[in-house]
Amino acid sequence: MCPPDYFRIEYEINPWMSLKNPADQKRARQQWDGLYHLLKEKLQLSIELLEPKPGLPDLVFTANAGLVTGKKVWISNFKFPERQGEQPLYRDWFSRSQYEIISLPSETAFEGEGDFLWMGNLLFAGYPFRTDISSHVFISKELQCEVISLELVHPKFYHLDTCF
Repeated sequence: MCPPDYFRIEYEINPWMSLKNPADQKRARQQWDGLYHLLKEKLQLSIELLEPKPGLPDLVFTANAGLVTGKKVWISNFKFPERQGEQPLYRDWFSRSQYEIISLPSETAFEGEGDFLWMGNLLFAGYPFRTDISSHVFISKELQCEVISLELVHPKFYHLDTCF
């Protein structure tokens, strides 16, 4: 998880973001603190934190860092330049945490678990808003699993995790 210290609307890259409608930072902090408390204290899950960085307001969306399976991570290639500054931070975190880091071709947009969801042995994968369908083939070969590609058609549901 990444604390929302710098979470705000600094740009518009999806229909929910509007520079005219800023995020309520106090509410975001309360919601984040509530989730953290639930996961760590009540459910007693192990939570590791990523240090927030100025200029990277979307760093709080850590599911987009990559696709994790065991101690391997298929690291994200963010489509929008506004998010690409997150990539080296995620790479460094996974490296320090001793994950094997697997990179997709640099020209392939891939936003990790924002667009990939396991259901049993099936891996559902969304495209085209943030993740290229070519990443589905790459991941399927790498993981030796069936990937069910789902075309996302409404821009308000630009990631699979906004739909499921």
